[in-house]
Amino acid sequence: MAGLFDALGITGGALMTHEYGIQVTGHNISNVATPGYHRQVLGLSARGPATLGVTDAGVQRVADSILGRRLAEERAAAGYADTRADALAVLEALLAELGDTGLGAALDSFFGAWRELASAPQDLPARAAALAATDSLAARVRQVAADTHAAQVDADHRVRVALPTVNTRLDAVAALNRSIAINEAAGSAAPDLRDQREQALQDLALLIGAQSFEDDRGQVAVSVAGVTLVQGDAVRHLTTVPDATTGFVRLTTADAAQVDLTRRLTGGELGGQLALRDRDLAGLATALDAFAFDLATAVNAVHQGGVGADGVSGRALFAPPAAVSGAAAALALDAAVASAPDHLAAAQVAGAAGDGRNASSLATLDQALVANGGQLTLGASLAANLAAIGALVADAVDAQAEQAGRLSALETLRESQSGVSLEEQMLMLDRYQRAFQAASRVLSKIDEMFDSLLSM
Repeated sequence: MAGLFDALGITGGALMTHEYGIQVTGHNISNVATPGYHRQVLGLSARGPATLGVTDAGVQRVADSILGRRLAEERAAAGYADTRADALAVLEALLAELGDTGLGAALDSFFGAWRELASAPQDLPARAAALAATDSLAARVRQVAADTHAAQVDADHRVRVALPTVNTRLDAVAALNRSIAINEAAGSAAPDLRDQREQALQDLALLIGAQSFEDDRGQVAVSVAGVTLVQGDAVRHLTTVPDATTGFVRLTTADAAQVDLTRRLTGGELGGQLALRDRDLAGLATALDAFAFDLATAVNAVHQGGVGADGVSGRALFAPPAAVSGAAAALALDAAVASAPDHLAAAQVAGAAGDGRNASSLATLDQALVANGGQLTLGASLAANLAAIGALVADAVDAQAEQAGRLSALETLRESQSGVSLEEQMLMLDRYQRAFQAASRVLSKIDEMFDSLLSM
């Protein structure tokens, strides 16, 4: 009888073990399309010191921690590259405004109109055309400045609206740290909880370039730009504070320390938005301000040396800029000439009929080295800005493509190691089912033997 009871225990253990294997395999199959899911396998071990029968050794999560960290790093870089490349498409639209059909064309029209005025200084239509061309050039500069600022505002807005998601993910990691610790301390595996935590970590890498490290207790710490945001179940949220200097927001920790991460964030989508706002678009705005300042300064110097048809000299053509910063947004006709074509200083000498020499001098500024500290013409300055923006966009697109390839390769590797193969799982399911059926037959025979013994 003792032998039959032993066989009964061995067979019952096999039934439960293989039934558990069926459940684990079914769980894998049901999660084949779940993002971030890692395949689970049932560990098997000998039952008892005499190694009679089989029992489960717990569910194991098939995961490579090194590969997980590499994926997070590449996802942070991909988020940064994607954000900049997509957002820099805005700059491609601005290229047209700077190029042959935009600001460049307006600059050519401006100089062309003043050449026409030089040849017919007493012609009222020629004066009206020169005034209109000047006003149109100023309007073009203001429009590009406004579009550039609008793109910065959009990037700033995207940083602010992304923060609730970031803080939610930080909370999720801390809560999952706590749940995993409780489950594993009680001897229960927590593979699904670990998957959820891994997905939150990957999201944080994509959003803000977060790095994570797991200690020997299975707890994950999360840091961004060297600042720890999650430690165990403790969370340090992020917030934004207004920057009085720029008019935009700074990204800081939400505690009393208010550690500023704005310039330190170099990864993830938020890092890309900040780089776009504070480096790429700010660089364009600075270059445009310098162009507007150089234009107004050079043109005014010539115009103020000439005489209007009314005999008055010393008038500015553009409202004199107060400083380089903000010169593009403020560029406009000076109030003294804004609605008075006869105030345009086409002549060098008062009262000289047909004197268009000052208009000619102003028109020849298109060949003068008056921009970039006297190193470039105004047209060459625009062309240099165009080239710089074009190179910026091209580099961003190349970086996006390269990063997408690297991330795709790692995701493929991760899927091959930790993903769910339906074919493999169907084979495992068949194996567990056959083992369960075999154990059932043995159990049935043992039951028949018990019946026979009891009937004797």
